[in-house]
Amino acid sequence: MNRRPILLAEDESADVFLFQRYHQQCGVHNPLHVVSDGADVRRYFETARLLRHPLPAAVFIDLKMPTMGGMEVLESLKSSFLSELPTVILSGTRASKLRHAACSSQFMESHPKALRLPWSVRNQPSS
Repeated sequence: MNRRPILLAEDESADVFLFQRYHQQCGVHNPLHVVSDGADVRRYFETARLLRHPLPAAVFIDLKMPTMGGMEVLESLKSSFLSELPTVILSGTRASKLRHAACSSQFMESHPKALRLPWSVRNQPSS
């Protein structure tokens, strides 16, 4: 069965490790594709479009990353790709302004890091 990947954009190796553990513990069978900065997220979607690869089943994106932050990525891709995908914003920051801005940008949810995967993603149908 061909399952669409889950895209994780995270630059902190400890957070990637935790996410990978949660991914396994929750029994998610979609492959996990990890990128470490916002520019890589844009390249991922551009490559998927050019090669006609399926879009990810869900996107988890850290707000603070090198090169291009999560908010910049969200804004640059929302009209073309992300508006149709379950998108969860991960943030270690307690800055409510930044988290509020992310949530009001028409994206699914914002979660502090080190929480369990949301049930909505765990139960996503594959295509």
